[in-house]
Amino acid sequence: MQPPRVWSALSMSTALVGKKLRQDCSFRVFSTHTHSCNLLTDQGELIALVSSLHGNGPFHIVVPPALLAERRMGEVGVYQPGKLVFEKQQLAVDTAILWQPCLTPICIHNIVTFSIWLHESINGYLVSPLFSTEEAITSPLHSRAATGLSALVHGLQQTNLDVVNKGVKALIGLGPGLTPAGDDFLVGFLAGLTLGPPITIVSAPFLSELRTCIDKAADQTTRLSGAWLRCAAHGQFGETWHNLAYALQSGQRQKIEQAAHHILSTGATSGVDAMTGLLKAWEMAIAQGS
Repeated sequence: MQPPRVWSALSMSTALVGKKLRQDCSFRVFSTHTHSCNLLTDQGELIALVSSLHGNGPFHIVVPPALLAERRMGEVGVYQPGKLVFEKQQLAVDTAILWQPCLTPICIHNIVTFSIWLHESINGYLVSPLFSTEEAITSPLHSRAATGLSALVHGLQQTNLDVVNKGVKALIGLGPGLTPAGDDFLVGFLAGLTLGPPITIVSAPFLSELRTCIDKAADQTTRLSGAWLRCAAHGQFGETWHNLAYALQSGQRQKIEQAAHHILSTGATSGVDAMTGLLKAWEMAIAQGS
């Protein structure tokens, strides 16, 4: 009998170590894509095997593309110390480079200038109709997005948790796709609060309440999108957001725009919706400091 082929993971999120990956944890493949494969554990946790095109993320294991090509829907496996065991292949993770998904807060002193640069970077990208500023957009989805966004902003400004919660619930799951636009917006909004200026947009305790609201409501959307929302609620973001943080710290426009384009090019409108969320958080900060 031919021994199973052993692949080696390139990198892996530290958030998976000892939590989602436990001794004899079983899993099944519940979706496959060209550059990713999503596993669902016996505890309902999501683990994504991705190629380097997607890169590091809070629940990602970066693997060789050839491994992804062999995964099939419904395929089952089990985690044993240092490896994911499939029927005919094994993925060694004990030698993978560990990647830290927690986004470190930074102080931004040029938020107005950086906001202008990021707004300009969005030009040329397809904007989701949910968050378009065109007056002609009056679809039910757009109206709900506008209502949810208004409640979110006003609730934060008034430190009214009930209003914030209404805004969050109106936005979560709003829109089509694996990661609906409303979810992408909220992920970017949380990133904006993390990568915010020295001006306090919301107090630390109230920010914690906002994150809890989003975490609790994350089961109201798709499984993949819910995983991104929960991670963002715990301060964990994909590598592209970390690269944007490094670029913002450099203060160099070319680096900032390059990092922004990597986010903006995500999905059909996912990246643009997320960047719109970041800019909305910064808009609040700018208004607060004026």
